[in-house]
Amino acid sequence: MYTKYGCVIKYSSKIDKDVTKYLGVPYAQPPLGAYRFKLLIPLGDKYYGNNCFDAKQLAKSCLFKRKPVGFAGIDVWIPKESDMKKKWLQLNIWVPRKTTSAVILFIQGTLYTKGSASLPQYRRDVLASKSNAIVVSFNYRPGALGFIQLLNKTFRPGNVGLLNQQITLKWIYENIGYFGGKKFRVVLFGHDSRTTAVTAIYFCTGQ
Repeated sequence: MYTKYGCVIKYSSKIDKDVTKYLGVPYAQPPLGAYRFKLLIPLGDKYYGNNCFDAKQLAKSCLFKRKPVGFAGIDVWIPKESDMKKKWLQLNIWVPRKTTSAVILFIQGTLYTKGSASLPQYRRDVLASKSNAIVVSFNYRPGALGFIQLLNKTFRPGNVGLLNQQITLKWIYENIGYFGGKKFRVVLFGHDSRTTAVTAIYFCTGQ
């Protein structure tokens, strides 16, 4: 699959062979070092390199303080440490064989402090198969990395978690056509507190 930023290798879903998946695809440059709290830097053309990007591994989660409580019903929503890394601005895409070209963008998270787009219980391949829509999930900055607000906006612009979500929408707008989707047929929905993030995105202007 060729995109604006280079070639991406696809894989078949193990749950539904009629669903093709593209996992861990970068949608912005990693906010490392001095950029940890700053606005994201968009990908440059051919960012994926001369070789194809191997979209085999689920998107890694943003680093945050894990606080397991010993209760399975709660701890199941906390990703493993092995599933977290510094270069985590990635998204996952599931494309059904018989797609309507509609796109479902799923915003994950709990209380704006933690979450992962790659938790197995979300079963996005099943959603893609049952809805015949392309399903996209993504990771972004939660907690202090994404929503801290200080007086010095040059050093800490604040609310970059929501801006991460808008950058993801921009990536979809520019690239979803390569996957068979239509950029004007994108539906957003969120889990837990991220329902308010969906509302905030709908009311944003000038982005």
